[in-house]
Amino acid sequence: MTYYLTISAIMKNEGPYLREWLEFHRLVGVEHFYIYDNNSTDNSREILDSYINQGLVTYTPWPDHPGQLKAYMHCLSHHKNDTFWIAFIDLDEFIIPVVKDSLPEILREFEAFGALGVNWFLYGTSGHKTKPDGLQLENYIYHSRPDIKSNFHIKSIVNPRKIKSPCDPHCFRMLPGEVTVNENGEIVTSALTKTNSTKKIRINHYFTRSTEESRLKMKRGRAPSKEKRPWRDFERLNKNDVLDRIADRFIPELKKRLHDRT
Repeated sequence: MTYYLTISAIMKNEGPYLREWLEFHRLVGVEHFYIYDNNSTDNSREILDSYINQGLVTYTPWPDHPGQLKAYMHCLSHHKNDTFWIAFIDLDEFIIPVVKDSLPEILREFEAFGALGVNWFLYGTSGHKTKPDGLQLENYIYHSRPDIKSNFHIKSIVNPRKIKSPCDPHCFRMLPGEVTVNENGEIVTSALTKTNSTKKIRINHYFTRSTEESRLKMKRGRAPSKEKRPWRDFERLNKNDVLDRIADRFIPELKKRLHDRT
């Protein structure tokens, strides 16, 4: 086994934030990325070139649409023996270690299970109508309340040798005898948990970013289906109720890493 923790993600036109996403996850202990490119037309591939050359990214063009679950299945089939854990997340999601400084320190507690389901917080625009300069971890600092149903969603970090296939982008079918648990060791059987539990580990989901970027996102469509998101999704999910700067402690080192790559 080559790696302890990797990420698999399907992307389309995520160039403006791609380096930040990669370098943040490297900072918190991700060793490798399986990136499936769903017809990007921006500079994403150019950004990835140096990471590919360093052996940090396995890049796969993935023209199928919808193609997210097929990409996940391809990753499970081809890389299940390469890594202990694979996190299946999107490019607007950041996995944050809460009680430790790295994700592997937290994941060692869950090695007996088939998967860890990690709750997220949906972040709103923080008042930004257009794309601001700087990092999204700095610019988007308000999220919705933890008690709303949208924040009961999980994304999964799986042991690929204990998984059959994805049910949807959030959760996976397990092999007999295997289970997904949340951070409290409670069994999770769907994309939603009963409450939001984010004391050990969480995902910051920058669903809206700025209003301008949300309009572009809605036009771009969704990876799991041919349906485009209606604008009412933005209006419903753009909640800025709670100031939360949990990522602040990572920003100085993240900025240093980003500067060193330029």
